[in-house]
Amino acid sequence: MPKTKATDLDYACEAQAAERAAAWSQAAALWRVAAERFPKHPCARKAADRDQYLANARVCDRRADAERALQKIAADILCISLGREVPTDRAKLRIGSVRLALRAAYEAGRQAERAADKEAHDDSECDAGLDLH
Repeated sequence: MPKTKATDLDYACEAQAAERAAAWSQAAALWRVAAERFPKHPCARKAADRDQYLANARVCDRRADAERALQKIAADILCISLGREVPTDRAKLRIGSVRLALRAAYEAGRQAERAADKEAHDDSECDAGLDLH
């Protein structure tokens, strides 16, 4: 059976799967390939779709950067707590646990910030229609 050439949609599906697995660097690379494979024919689809692929890649890059920063912070915390410069293999397992705790704290902070922004926005909409004088 002849192999068909992978399309931008194939790579976009793979990128979404990588995102679900929190494989941010891999997802960013797949989004970029999807953008490269986007049909050049003007009637194919909207160019905004290609731009969205590239925007998704940038988001994944930021998430990958955040994960690397959390990994480094987790390693630093563990090294400080163990009084060692370089973590042992056993300590490296604990780095993952610290990283997960940091990730949970980071996400909780983001959700709280979003909720506060939404609440502030909702309040301003309610106040906009009221004459308090």
